[in-house]
Amino acid sequence: MLIPLKIKILFVLQYETLEGHPTAPPQNLEAVAHNSTTLYVSWRPPNSQNLNGRNRGYKIIYKVKAATDSPLTVTLAHNMSNPIGTQDIYLAR
Repeated sequence: MLIPLKIKILFVLQYETLEGHPTAPPQNLEAVAHNSTTLYVSWRPPNSQNLNGRNRGYKIIYKVKAATDSPLTVTLAHNMSNPIGTQDIYLAR
């Protein structure tokens, strides 16, 4: 069951490769409230021609918009068992 939240969530998804900076962002970025304290975030990697190297992983920076505490940062390795498929993570505050 999805529980609607009446707060806005701010987050940034960054990623890097060994050889150079990617020229396109991840695709199909979605964030859904799992419950009142957990957010489910999913995305697809950028097209391979935009990677400029091998995808090493993602850095997610997030915080509740109305919160006064500092943003939280999560570093996530790229899922090599599913390199072109959906990547995902649950984020808790």
